[in-house]
Amino acid sequence: MHPGKCQAMGCAQFHFWRRPCLRLHASRVRRAIFDALPGIGSRVRPPSPASNRICRDLLARVCEPIVMTSNLKLAPDRGDRRCDLLESRLRRYHPRFQGAVRALAVRHPRIADLAASFPALLFALAVPRRGLDPARAIACVIDGHALAEAAPAADAPLWLRKLPPETFARPIPRLPDGELFRRQIANHLPRSPKLAPTWLQLVADAAELAHEPMAAWIAREFAREPRRVKPARLRLICLWAWYSTEPATLGHDLIERPWTPDMRIDAARSAAEDWRTIMALHASLGRQPIADMWLRPGRVADYEFLPLDSIAAITDEAKAMRNCLNTYGQNLAHNRSRVLTRMRIISLSWKL
Repeated sequence: MHPGKCQAMGCAQFHFWRRPCLRLHASRVRRAIFDALPGIGSRVRPPSPASNRICRDLLARVCEPIVMTSNLKLAPDRGDRRCDLLESRLRRYHPRFQGAVRALAVRHPRIADLAASFPALLFALAVPRRGLDPARAIACVIDGHALAEAAPAADAPLWLRKLPPETFARPIPRLPDGELFRRQIANHLPRSPKLAPTWLQLVADAAELAHEPMAAWIAREFAREPRRVKPARLRLICLWAWYSTEPATLGHDLIERPWTPDMRIDAARSAAEDWRTIMALHASLGRQPIADMWLRPGRVADYEFLPLDSIAAITDEAKAMRNCLNTYGQNLAHNRSRVLTRMRIISLSWKL
């Protein structure tokens, strides 16, 4: 192989000298070489200096360099590989915050290593949320403390370590970090980096509006079926779930189907909507019955008409007839309508 081409391929090269056959007796060639090379003594001294000069010329003519190529490529430097890894991780952060993340990463190699070992912590230090001072956490990282010590200083739970850089599209909010929650959330991490920002915001909102079990539940439901989880309806579901665990409240008394962790998102949304309707009815009518029903109860032919003047009467009628009577609270409260029920009277005659 040509030496220039071999160098372009990055291969190792080894050189040695070859002595081709001169069709001479082996002992003659051996004696001539030993005398021609400086510093090596010969067992047989040549007859004259002319013979010594001839042997040197002979070696110069017949000896040529040969390149032996190794098939093993030179291993790349570990520092270069580490730099490439960190650069690829830094490029994955949101473009809006990439400048702040890079500015912090160049301050110290240990901070830059967070891009590979703990992307969430690097983001939390570069883009802290309002009211959080990251100086103590940055000092912990530079001093070489364990991540378990630096993460609490930045209010970044350790379970965020498995999330990719694409997850962080806004400052990291407060997140639950209970022992049971840490074990549960590891099974419900988002599969797609594109959905990770929405997933993280849902978890934070559910923990703030309800409790940690609700945060783990919404993380599971969104990871399972992202299209069925509507962030706009999360506030209602969280409020219903919170009242489900507060038995000493009026909101709990009005719940027909309370929240449980084994419910699916569709069942939870339907139960929350039913609870909202009952709550709106109570907010419109209050606990007192309607005084002016416009008409008095009476009987016409075989039918008896009875007014529905209380919340209990309206809800019982709606449940029995499976209709939308519970939604009439606003109309009743603003005197736009009244509700009566019709009952058929069946007379029985006995023939003796």
